[in-house]
Amino acid sequence: TGPRLRGGGCPRRVEAGHPPSGPLLGKGISMVENARKTIVAVGAHMDDCWYGMGGVALKATAYGHRVVMAQAVGLYRTWPTVRGRADEIKPLLQDLADRTNVELITLEHDYLRLEARPDLMTELAGVLEDLAPDILFYHWEDDSNQDHVALGTATRVVGHHRPCFLDESRTPGPREVYAYATD
Repeated sequence: TGPRLRGGGCPRRVEAGHPPSGPLLGKGISMVENARKTIVAVGAHMDDCWYGMGGVALKATAYGHRVVMAQAVGLYRTWPTVRGRADEIKPLLQDLADRTNVELITLEHDYLRLEARPDLMTELAGVLEDLAPDILFYHWEDDSNQDHVALGTATRVVGHHRPCFLDESRTPGPREVYAYATD
């Protein structure tokens, strides 16, 4: 069998000359089965989804699955490294998404301003309702970055309880929900 990722996100070694096969994650989601899956990763900052599960994203798109990365921090006003550089950064992120067949959704929050509160959860519920993910990835909640912790908590709660944040939910929740670590 080919490489597999266990629930903790640890890849097995891939032998040269053997194409990837077998489940994407754990039991049940096969990378080679005919049904196209929608895989959504929610990250706080521009690099989080790529660091946390970029390999899974690239493998999934190679097999024809839909991969969407939702980035919560889309304003660049308070993080000194990127302050005032939105016009430069946003096209670069979109170009990376386009070149890798990954869809990119950018929300309009600012650095170190995320809080796991009902307003953020309602916003995430709307995004997930529209995307109808089969698999959802969110930040590990024991991370050292406050934005990662807050968004991880908010995404996990919404992933399991989306109808509680919407007047009407039309789509089922994700079949599988996983945390990813960037620290």
